[in-house]
Amino acid sequence: MSDIVHDPATPLTPTPLPSGERGRGEGADNPEVRHEYSDVNLRGILVTAGALLAVTVVICLVCWWMFDLFWSREAAAKRSQFPLAAAERGKLPRQPQLEGIKNTEGQPTYMRPRQLPAEEQERLNKTGWVDEKQGIVHIRIDKAMR
Repeated sequence: MSDIVHDPATPLTPTPLPSGERGRGEGADNPEVRHEYSDVNLRGILVTAGALLAVTVVICLVCWWMFDLFWSREAAAKRSQFPLAAAERGKLPRQPQLEGIKNTEGQPTYMRPRQLPAEEQERLNKTGWVDEKQGIVHIRIDKAMR
């Protein structure tokens, strides 16, 4: 604090300026109010902004490298030990082709023997040749199930 104490009873009078100087109301050049060029270091601001930009770019590159490294490690871990099986991945196996059963789309696939047509029921209950030249025969269903 200042040691000067103002007495409110006495009016303040401005001190006269030396000759050639202007006062406050006359467009004064007050050095205390002016901008000082030493306050702002433009070079320091630009260097700091450049350093922040460089650090940001380096961090992005390191993250990109790490993601690429982790992706390649995961791909190597998931690689099949059986290369021929890898080509078949995603394909469904063939549907089973059962002999003697005709295509029954829209109908139940399981039929009881008594639901079969008469000629197929008769074939189930007797023996006979399928291919006599190759020696292939069919037998009765009750013997085949034993």
